Order: sequence, then structure tokens, then C-alpha cells
Amino acid sequence: MTVRRRPLPGTVTCILVLVLLLPTAGGAEEKDAAGGESLDVVATLGKSVKDSDFHEITYYHVEGRKRKKIKALVKIPESLPLIQDIPGRIAQLKEGDVVLIWGKPEEREVVGNAGGVVGVERYIKQGKVLLAGKGFNVDLAAESDDPREKGFKWCEAQVEKAGKGNSLSVTLKEASYRVSMDKSFRMIVRTPIPEDAAAKLRKRLLRSGASLILNAKPTADRPEGVSDDDDRKTYEAKAVVIVPRSLSRIYGTMVPVK
Repeated sequence: MTVRRRPLPGTVTCILVLVLLLPTAGGAEEKDAAGGESLDVVATLGKSVKDSDFHEITYYHVEGRKRKKIKALVKIPESLPLIQDIPGRIAQLKEGDVVLIWGKPEEREVVGNAGGVVGVERYIKQGKVLLAGKGFNVDLAAESDDPREKGFKWCEAQVEKAGKGNSLSVTLKEASYRVSMDKSFRMIVRTPIPEDAAAKLRKRLLRSGASLILNAKPTADRPEGVSDDDDRKTYEAKAVVIVPRSLSRIYGTMVPVK
């Protein structure tokens, strides 16, 4: 499954394949083992259903060139651990950290004054997205279908040195690379929210209008007060990543293609 993105002004124009928790694509409905349709989507959280753990969500399903807006009800149990993606800075990285970089790896020979090759310079050019933390699942073989991103790929690398600003060098395939950042560069840090903090922050984090990366399974449970004639399907969340508004465009413009 490939993910294409509709570029928005001032946003990253790369494909994000995939910045999710499980090996299915954002915006997708997949058959689960029971024959129902599980969800792995980027969604907007709506109002909570009174006296229940259910929330309304809105997401988009794509078939061919058509993009359909869908509403559903999802149960987010209080016992479910919450994860948050937050903006990061290169200076936060430490030597040995494993990161994922969307950019263009290149190498070139260095020719000395006498005309002979004296070394090799290696770069990851135009780094647009850097993912740090655990729980990301990307397709390392993915290639962009954007002609402006020819040669771009996900690079799984280990930090050698992170300096002030966006100065970064990494080890990729046992070789040292310097990373240059695109002007649209974004760094995303995936962080589990401690259980005690999640309990206190839950209502604020799961507010109406919040952006979520959601993996959910179908459930026969329905909240009280919602009739059987209501055509919104019901799901129970298996994983939830809360995405801040400053990053939501990166995820929210993803368009899945089967």
C-alpha cells in the first residue's frame, strides 16, 4: 500500500509511509481476523458521547480519485495507554539515537589537487521529516511519486553528532553521512504519556477537534442513547497517537491508495 499526499502551501510535500503504529496505511479500512473492518486512520476527534468512553471521529476514505468523509464512533478505554507526537529539535538528539529521515542519500568522490580520488563525501540532502522515538512503522522501500522528490527514501540511521540549529551527522549502512535540512523540515518525537499523567491530562488531550492517529477494531458495543438506526459504525481503539496542531497537516493531508 502506498500513501500519496496532497501538498499544502508551506507544508512537507513528501510521502509518509507510514508514520503509524501498525503495518497498515492511514485512512485505510482493513479486514480483521473476524471479517470485520478494522481502522488505521488519521482522524479528527469529535464530541464524547455522554456517560461513555465513546467519541465521534471523522476521517476520510479514498476509492480511486474519490475522497469520502466518514463519521464513526470509537471507544477509547481509560486503560488504553496514550501516545503523543510532539515537535522536536535536532539539539535534543543524542549520540546513538536511532532516527528515520525522509531525504535524498547521495555520495560523491572527492578529487585531490593531483587529480586522484582522495575520499568520498556522503550526504542525506533535503531532509524533510525526521522521526525520533519508538513506535513508528515506515516502509523503507518506499519511493516518492513526486518528481520533485526523485531519489528520496526513508533512511534508518544512527545519530553520530547533533549540534546547534539543524547540524546533524548520522551513520547509515555503516558509513557517515551529513544531513542537510529542507526549509520545510519537521522533526517529530513519539513519546508515551506516563500513566499517571495521562489520567490527569486525558480530558484535555482527548478534546473535540484533536487530531489522532488511530488503530481500532470493530465492536458490537454501542453507547446508550445511540440508536441501532444510527449508521455510524462502532470501534474500539487499540492504539491512539495524539498529534499536535502544529504537526497535524503533515498527517492530515495523507491520501491512501490501495
